Amino acid sequence: MSENALQTKAIFDMCMTLHGRLDTLWQRLLYAHAAIVGVMVFFSTQAEPYLVPRLLVFVFYSINLGISVNAMLETYRGLQAGLADLRAAGMASTKSNFESWLLNLDYAAHSRRRIVLFLIIWGTLGYLLFGQMLLN
Repeated sequence: MSENALQTKAIFDMCMTLHGRLDTLWQRLLYAHAAIVGVMVFFSTQAEPYLVPRLLVFVFYSINLGISVNAMLETYRGLQAGLADLRAAGMASTKSNFESWLLNLDYAAHSRRRIVLFLIIWGTLGYLLFGQMLLN
């Protein structure tokens, strides 16, 4: 096995590790949103507005969302760097279908889509937690 092939294998392994990290972060965010839904159901069944607890829940959620999104962006940047290294490693001119697919990936669009998604969800949750209270 040549040194270039070994380097390519190590970079590919690192990309797969980073992709696993993305999956873990995504699952954590899904669980956080499920917990927020549970809290919103609790608040909706109460007669009192519970402004301070709502605010604390939203601040805690916002901080966790920011930390998780930042970790996801860092991971996406790592994947982009890994793919750039694979491209620079000069993989053979005759590529397999998998190699062609791998080298054509672009994770920049993935991160932008997820940021937009989380901003929409963050705004929606903020409205659902505070909208009716502020309108009354």
